[in-house]
Amino acid sequence: MKTNLSIELNDEQRLDLGRRYNNTTNKKLLTRTELNDIVQNFVLALLDTNDSIVEVTQDTVKGTWDKIYYYNGKKISKAKWDLVPEGPRKFYGFT
Repeated sequence: MKTNLSIELNDEQRLDLGRRYNNTTNKKLLTRTELNDIVQNFVLALLDTNDSIVEVTQDTVKGTWDKIYYYNGKKISKAKWDLVPEGPRKFYGFT
């Protein structure tokens, strides 16, 4: 299923997310492709949990979650994730 989600971000929010996504302090704003990657990985993290979606998203907002590590869209261990060089395909999700 393809979706067309409307997510409004101002430049300050895009800059903050872009810096976190690319693990840098430069002034590159988050792109649509990068935002799509974040959303895709979050959905994958939601699919990996047995808890309800409401519980997981509430825990995420509260900051009481565990990290799940991904590289190139595949779930990997924390030890392997630490060895992967920084880049846009290195991402962690939450459970």
